[in-house]
Amino acid sequence: MFIYNEQRFTLLLKVTAIVVKLIYLLSILGLVLGVVGFGVLVWIDPERLTFVLSDLPIETIRFDDFIVNLEELFGDQSIALKTPALLVAVSTAIGSLVGLASIRQLNLILKDVRAKIPFSTANTKRFFTLSYITILSAFVSPILGSLIRYSLVTQFDITARLQFFPTLSVLFFGVLLYLLAHIFSYGAHLQEEVDGTV
Repeated sequence: MFIYNEQRFTLLLKVTAIVVKLIYLLSILGLVLGVVGFGVLVWIDPERLTFVLSDLPIETIRFDDFIVNLEELFGDQSIALKTPALLVAVSTAIGSLVGLASIRQLNLILKDVRAKIPFSTANTKRFFTLSYITILSAFVSPILGSLIRYSLVTQFDITARLQFFPTLSVLFFGVLLYLLAHIFSYGAHLQEEVDGTV
């Protein structure tokens, strides 16, 4: 049987606030790196980011579950990394923006919880917003990853298709947040009824 413990709950809120601040700072750093990286990469001559594979100091690379011998497979072919690098910078910036938007909602929820008003209409909207952001990122992130891989693979004599599959764990978490939003909506409705009878 679970018994509410005020001290434990307060400690949990403090630890959560620290973790949220850390994620917030990392998201800002990611956003800055993505934007600055993109800005720098735009001005770099593509030739500076083009390499002959046989000249690289590595002989093999791991690609998914395959170990690829670069010289055997590609010989003296070159690889241009400007477009994939630009896509990585854009992906980093988008991921950081999603993180910042999520952290903002979470901070506002925690603020209301600390103020002892967790079941508010505002928190219900925040949970719905968090669920939409999470569900959307389950699709956007794999699309960006596919674009990066596609920009690398299509440089060689390999037939490639642009394909993606949503990240199921993130999608599932988004659906759970959506269900939690409905629970908070019901809790907010009950809270309004209680407040109205007092």
